[in-house]
Amino acid sequence: MINKNQEEKYPKSPIGEVIETSAFNLTIQCHKLYESPAIGSLIKCGTETIVYSVISNIKTQSLDTTRTTIALAQNAFSVEDVYQENPQLQNLLSTSLNTIVVGYKQNTHINHEIPSIPPKIHDLTYCCTLEETLEFSQTFGFLRILRSSNNAHIDDVIVSFLRSTLGNSKNPSQLLLRAGQELARLLKDDTQRLTQILERVSL
Repeated sequence: MINKNQEEKYPKSPIGEVIETSAFNLTIQCHKLYESPAIGSLIKCGTETIVYSVISNIKTQSLDTTRTTIALAQNAFSVEDVYQENPQLQNLLSTSLNTIVVGYKQNTHINHEIPSIPPKIHDLTYCCTLEETLEFSQTFGFLRILRSSNNAHIDDVIVSFLRSTLGNSKNPSQLLLRAGQELARLLKDDTQRLTQILERVSL
């Protein structure tokens, strides 16, 4: 999700496209180096069926994975100097996102389920607006999908999503209550984990 300060930076133009797809996870290559929404952001892709996913990791690496990136800043005063002196880096590096599929929209109905058919390779990807994210978060059934992910840092992803969503909601206390109730149901056998998540969200 984008916040109010990011709406101008991420307009309705795509941020990237799908380069690896499965029913449960997507890899998105950003169109511009380093220009990625934050971890925990809700993004969407697809045409007839809109597929929603949450960013779980961001990485920048060489486009040619057989080549190792080397240090270039020995005589530079800042990282900006490195890119000014080596403009070719814009074409040699890429920023990509790993995302967890958390739902889909058909017609006007949002489902917090895995879609029966995953997005296509090269499907354009967009950052969800504040309104779209709040609409998606009317209920928190998608937290079940995130909780069951094998991502070792999934609690950080959940906290990032909830912090951003609550921070942009007109009624954050009500939203936090609903999210807390769903997390309490999902983590009823792990109260320590539940407490840690809720404490971090409330910071």
